[in-house]
Amino acid sequence: MAEDPAVAAAMRRVPAGRLTSWAAHCLTRAGVGVADAQTVAAALVQTSLWGIDSHGIARLGHYLSRIAAGSIAPVPVLRFTFTSPCTVQMDSGHGPGIVVCTPELA
Repeated sequence: MAEDPAVAAAMRRVPAGRLTSWAAHCLTRAGVGVADAQTVAAALVQTSLWGIDSHGIARLGHYLSRIAAGSIAPVPVLRFTFTSPCTVQMDSGHGPGIVVCTPELA
């Protein structure tokens, strides 16, 4: 199947590293900490590289809109409640899920 020339002309390839840097910059401008912005940006770009565009870099605008609206906190405030001797419940204070689910927080 031949590619539509208008679509081909509008498309532009951007190296993953450059796209990640740009996305992280957008997130930091929205108030996300530098390390957390890098985590979110890298995850979104990697997901697009895997071909899962519904959860990839196309979600950046959604994140930025929700941060601006206050439904995602740019800086997560973690609270832990021990629910039994072997379990704990974590509340991220509406922080970005990609950030609060990273192993580095454990």
